[in-house]
Amino acid sequence: MSGMGVYVLMIVAMCATWREAEGAAFFEPLSSETTMYGSRPVVTQYCAWEGKKMMIGSSWKTTDCVTCACGGNGLHCTRYGPEGNVRVVTTHYCEWEGKKMMIGSSWKTTGCEQCSCSDAGLFCSASGTYMVPEHCLMVVDENCQPDMVDANDPFSPCGMPQIHGK
Repeated sequence: MSGMGVYVLMIVAMCATWREAEGAAFFEPLSSETTMYGSRPVVTQYCAWEGKKMMIGSSWKTTDCVTCACGGNGLHCTRYGPEGNVRVVTTHYCEWEGKKMMIGSSWKTTGCEQCSCSDAGLFCSASGTYMVPEHCLMVVDENCQPDMVDANDPFSPCGMPQIHGK
């Protein structure tokens, strides 16, 4: 094989590797857990990502060139750079619970916090503080919607919660 043929073969192999790494993707189905509130089971669905529980509707980019989205059917992540980070790029990021999140990412935690990463840094906030009467119990569904139920009968409503400090 001539010298030119070897270079052409190497370029073709490099391009094939690049294309494969560029579009690499994976999918994980939703995970769920059940929490009992009195005798009332509440099922929460979430995407499991590197030991973290990400709420449905979240999307984020990591510093290792992966973009992820947690949707109603599960977690879908796609690599947008070459395998092994061949291109070296210095980038700013936010660190959240030991994970590096790219600027522009936003996500919901299973603790019902909305988080975002910007040039200004990491910002996470909860939806508000609720005053719950002693005879009531606050339950939160998988969409972070609060509901008050009677503490002695979790199937009976206890009225709308009053929001303070939103």
